[in-house]
Order: sequence, then C-alpha cells, then structure tokens
Amino acid sequence: HCELTKLGAPVEWRKGDMVIHSGDKYQLKQTGCVTELLIRDLTLHDSGDYTCDSGDQQTTATLIVKALPVLFKKELSNEEAEEDEAVTFSCEITKPDAPVEWRKGSVVLLPSSKFEIKQLGTVCELVIHNLEPEDCGEYTCDTGMRQTTASLFVQAKRVDIVQGLENTEVMEGGEALFECYLSR
Repeated sequence: HCELTKLGAPVEWRKGDMVIHSGDKYQLKQTGCVTELLIRDLTLHDSGDYTCDSGDQQTTATLIVKALPVLFKKELSNEEAEEDEAVTFSCEITKPDAPVEWRKGSVVLLPSSKFEIKQLGTVCELVIHNLEPEDCGEYTCDTGMRQTTASLFVQAKRVDIVQGLENTEVMEGGEALFECYLSR
C-alpha cells in the first residue's frame, strides 16, 4: 500500500513503465489517505518494480515471485514387458507443462525411434519401443527439484530348437559338424 498526506489524492500505479488499471488481475483501492494495489494469481511474470505515483512524488518497491517447486502427484512404478514390445513409464507432476528430464541410469534420454517422450499438462510419459534385454535398468523422471525412479525388466523371448542335432558317423582323422537350428 501507499500512504498519502492528502485525503483522496489521485495516484497512478505502474509496473515498470506500464500503467496499471483495475481488472481481473489488479485491484486498485483507495480509502482516505491509503491507496492499495492487489495483484491476483501471481506468476513469475509478475516479478518487477511497482510504483505508486501521486504526480509530484513517487515510491517504488520490487516484487519477487518465487517459483513453486514441481512435485510428483503420482510417481513412476516398476514395469515388466517382453522383448520386442513397448512399455510406458508414466508419472504426474503438480505444475502443468513444467519441463522434465528423462534418464536411464545417468544417461539423458532424447526423443528418437527408441524413446518417445510425451507430456500433456501434468502427465509425463516415456514410451520405450522395441524392447531388448539391454533396456533393463533404472529410469528416472527429473523436474530439476525432485525425481522419481523405477525399474524396467525385459523378459527375453523364448528360444526354441527348431531342428535338433543329428547323429553322424565319420572316419577317424576326419571332421564332424553338428548343426542345431534355433527359432531366433
């Protein structure tokens, strides 16, 4: 608030060079010698210098809006899937569209044909395509302030013997070759 010596003196409120008017965002109120500026629904963009100007005098104060930490409403959970399939890790954060970083161990994951990174509002997803046993490990979603980690286990596809070994007879001093055909 700003206190004046003259009852009901007109004042102008500014943020930087921009004149402020009453509306949804700002409420201007004057009672006697006291004039007030109320700022609603603060965002980081509201940080700055605010001035109360009575014409021949002015006073300025700085507003610093601190970002709320991005927390997890729903953490990652461990996943298990079969080789060649896809798996989705999903978590939910408290701040819509806040940036997150996905990692496998300490390696940062970037969008590719292998890794699909999606974010819609507060829901963050990592889809891993064409799973291989090497994809097993710890996956982390990091907001910069908090992180959640879960494990992935990839069940290798079963290997079947398509054609087994066949008996063979060879002469002493010769070579014997055994062949076994597998499903993969």
